[in-house]
Amino acid sequence: MEHEGYLQKLMQYGYFFFLSAFVGFLWEGALTLLQDNTLCKRGFFYGPWLPVYGVGGVLFYLLLHRLKKHYILCFFLSAAIGTAVELVIGLLIRQVYHLNYWDYSGFYFNYLGLICLLSSLGFGLAGVFWVSYLSRYALLLWNKLSVKKQKALLLLLLLLFTIDCIVAVPAPNTGRGITF
Repeated sequence: MEHEGYLQKLMQYGYFFFLSAFVGFLWEGALTLLQDNTLCKRGFFYGPWLPVYGVGGVLFYLLLHRLKKHYILCFFLSAAIGTAVELVIGLLIRQVYHLNYWDYSGFYFNYLGLICLLSSLGFGLAGVFWVSYLSRYALLLWNKLSVKKQKALLLLLLLLFTIDCIVAVPAPNTGRGITF
């Protein structure tokens, strides 16, 4: 029975990953629309997800959910975690694919154009909002589904994501407004 508890937690984290990755997709789309007045599917993958946000959402929850009432500490740790994730993923994509999916070169306190103070502050705010508020409501929605429906949803998302990986790893999403 103990392994069922682990499976439930793993499924919850999978749900958080896809939910955060989808919210990141919507966020980036909105930013692109506001900044460039154009709709553009940003990111390495082709599907409606940005896994860097998914990784961040899961890490924020895993590492910080016990600090949800400690807003200041949660803010600074979220800023640090989000910045570290963005830097590592940015360096990895740059090293392996010689691509940049974001460029903060024009922002104050940037490092290699991959991280900057403004994005770090954004991660801090997003982390507090996610850990202290949104994750609770996301879990309420998730728990309204039967375990069978949860498994089916995650299997479908994993299948689609796997197909996206098969397509994107050899030929990442690139182009005008996508890469810099």
